[in-house]
Amino acid sequence: MNVSRLLDDYIIRVLSATSLQALSTDQLNRGLAIPIASIYRIVRELTDAGFLSITSTEKGRNGHDTKFYRSTIKNVRVKMENGKVTAQVEMASGVVLTEGA
Repeated sequence: MNVSRLLDDYIIRVLSATSLQALSTDQLNRGLAIPIASIYRIVRELTDAGFLSITSTEKGRNGHDTKFYRSTIKNVRVKMENGKVTAQVEMASGVVLTEGA
């Protein structure tokens, strides 16, 4: 995932919500009023990139597993200097990712 994708409004909202507590896709959909298809795509993209982790799985009444996700990002810094934009992501693990756009 391109680190600059973290500037997308929906992605910011999902990461912000999951930085406070672990949430399911249904909870994200209801709480953030983001279309469920977008939630599924964003959660998959962020999980694949390592920016979200699955903290728990619960068996629902319908027999399907419900996964709960939590942000793995400690902080994000975006800097613009001399016309160049740089994004720096510090993970909860201490790893720092930097990308210039």
